[in-house]
Amino acid sequence: MPRTKKASPDRRYLWQRGNRWWVQIAVPSALQDRLGKKIIQRPLGVSDINEARRLRWSHVHAIKETYKRALSNEEMTAAEIEDIAQAEYRRIATIENLDLGGDINLALAETISQLAEELEGGESAVSMPDGETIIPDDPMIQRIELESGIKLSPEKRRDLKTAITRAQINAFDAILKRRKGQELDPVPMFNAANRATSIVSRKADAGISMGEARDEYLTLKKPTWTHKTQSQIETSLRLFCEHVGPDTTLADVVRLNVTAWREKMRRLHPRWASSASSKYLSLDELLAAYGQGPETLSDKTLSRHLSAIHGLFVWAIDSGHIDKANPVKVSGSKTTPRHKRGVFSDSEVRKIFQGLRFVTKPGRHTHENALPWLALLGAYSGARLEEICTLRLADIREENSIWFFDIRDSKSSAGVRKVPLHSQVIAVGFLDYVKAHKGQWLFPSLGKPGKDGKRGVYIGKVFAAHCRSAKIDKPLLGFHTWRKTVATKLENAKVPEIEAARLLGHKIKTMSYGVYSGGPGLDELAATVEQIAYEKLTLPKSST
Repeated sequence: MPRTKKASPDRRYLWQRGNRWWVQIAVPSALQDRLGKKIIQRPLGVSDINEARRLRWSHVHAIKETYKRALSNEEMTAAEIEDIAQAEYRRIATIENLDLGGDINLALAETISQLAEELEGGESAVSMPDGETIIPDDPMIQRIELESGIKLSPEKRRDLKTAITRAQINAFDAILKRRKGQELDPVPMFNAANRATSIVSRKADAGISMGEARDEYLTLKKPTWTHKTQSQIETSLRLFCEHVGPDTTLADVVRLNVTAWREKMRRLHPRWASSASSKYLSLDELLAAYGQGPETLSDKTLSRHLSAIHGLFVWAIDSGHIDKANPVKVSGSKTTPRHKRGVFSDSEVRKIFQGLRFVTKPGRHTHENALPWLALLGAYSGARLEEICTLRLADIREENSIWFFDIRDSKSSAGVRKVPLHSQVIAVGFLDYVKAHKGQWLFPSLGKPGKDGKRGVYIGKVFAAHCRSAKIDKPLLGFHTWRKTVATKLENAKVPEIEAARLLGHKIKTMSYGVYSGGPGLDELAATVEQIAYEKLTLPKSST
């Protein structure tokens, strides 16, 4: 039989240099003199052929659009100048190991000052005797002209140079503030011509713009949010504002804009935000890098992004900035509601602790030897994961012969409380574990709090994986399942709801107990804790 010819691998527009892949496309003959090239090449930054195949199309599309634009002889628009300046800002602001020599902070300040003098002194433009304005040759401007295929007029060259310089000043200033631990300012627009054109073309009675509304809303609301909430909402607003345009009048935003943005966002990979540089990338850049695969954002995550935009419009309507219905509709996600979170049955609790080993004197603190103690405290207190993870050794105390852990850092004022140790926790040897090691944290292996102040994110995933390995499958399975389990145990033991709320750190809604009462004593709380019981659960003795 004749041999079947092997299909050649798909390497369209791809070129390998060493072990790295590039995109390359021939330049149309009509543009070769202007661009000075017969082929344009762009690095993909990967060595894997499959990854190169995935990444190439966004580059191919961009280059072909450049050719199309160059052949049309159109002038560069103010919006395109703004995009180039924003890209320059992101390029500099994301540099992690900046090498300016000597004292970096001083070098940054000097660089900012030099750029500011250049901007104010007008070094980017020279007026000739005949009145013509000449922009001196600038390597970056020349590169942009070559890459875009657009021959810039003197006015556009000046606008572009000015916008880029402004972007560089702001980017170096952002690095300097980050090094000093100062709060960063919102990224502004850099092209003055773009701002002026937008303002002039806007109707006098059009009202507040999208960018203005975003900035005012964030200024008012940020002090009331946690660091994590701030970061999430700022990201959602930044991407949406970019999508509709910061100078678009808020009243002109319609549901169709929201729907288009939502469908763009849906294409992103679930972990797109894990990259530190993602906060500086535009939505189109994010889609090119993280929007080409089969995994996409969940309905729950999309709902969170939409809620951020919905909140902005609720504020704008309440503040009288717009007089129209909210264009953002936030529907419930298809995920399981929180009130449907399951509880651990007694048999499942036995499975969780089966095989766990309680070590009182670990040679080295690890997640493996921290997990049993964390699970034990959760099972016999119902405390939140972060409340346990942020405990220090000094928080394990004794008063009137009652041992307890003192929660001083919680998500609400009601969560700040003393939780007595269950007799089972003491019997296993928890106090021996506490007395055996020195240091600040009760569980040192969890590391320092992250930028959102949380220490328990990873160990929470370890616990969920442990449950799944024990063949336990629950809706919204996680450490928080202990909380609902303990609440159920207390209810079944006929513990009054107010006593259970005190133990779990829930707000007391009644005036008498919630406002005027100082709460029960430790002895009463200890009696409540002892109502938590699991049938046929035998916990192993600790070992050293």
